[in-house]
Amino acid sequence: MRIVPACLSLLIVGNLCVAPVDVRQSTESPIAEIYELYCWQTSQAVWQFVLLPNTSRDKTVDEVFDNPDVMTGVDAFRRRLETLEAGASVLIVAELPAPDRLGPASGSERLRIPPERMLDDLRKTASRRRITIDAGQPTRTVYELYCWRSAHGAWEFLLLPRVPPEKTADDIFKNPNAVTGIDALERNIQLLEMGAEVVVVTTLNSPSLRGPGSEQLLALPKPMLDELRKSVSTRKIQIRPVRSVDARRH
Repeated sequence: MRIVPACLSLLIVGNLCVAPVDVRQSTESPIAEIYELYCWQTSQAVWQFVLLPNTSRDKTVDEVFDNPDVMTGVDAFRRRLETLEAGASVLIVAELPAPDRLGPASGSERLRIPPERMLDDLRKTASRRRITIDAGQPTRTVYELYCWRSAHGAWEFLLLPRVPPEKTADDIFKNPNAVTGIDALERNIQLLEMGAEVVVVTTLNSPSLRGPGSEQLLALPKPMLDELRKSVSTRKIQIRPVRSVDARRH
């Protein structure tokens, strides 16, 4: 008679051992999504953005610059940020490796890390959804400064990133971002990232790109150049004048 209770005990223990576990009760946190962000500017200084999922495979130049989902303008990327899942991470990629040799892929030198002020604004938007934006270690960005005088004698200035392809006369003289007066130029230079370099350009390299008006490009007079350098010294921005051989043309 004592055997029956023992059997019942074994049956009860056996049932407890094989009881299914409800995976829905797991408290494990989901893995945050990671994205790669590619940024560059057009010849007229308009920011472009492409956001791709982070994978173990390096992206190609065509996947980035010929992407049909490219976003034009900071506002477009800001709206995209609002759609990402909470807690996501965004990594800014500043270089694409070449698949068959050491060094960057041809064309990837167009990639840029946005200026710090722009990043701060984007991070503020992203923080509302606990999204992080990691820019890594920025490199010195080089800008080109084009200077000429209008028909009325006023100084005109255009500040563009140094990115291929070479600028044409239309890229310069028909650019809506050109500003009038040294004060306006100074404000534009102040907006550049810390440690940027500005190079004054007085000629277009390729004769095929020199459209009507390209001969109007001028070097900055020394007093004006000295005043600009003084105004941006606290941001460690360097302004390089045109070479003396070119300055003699004017």
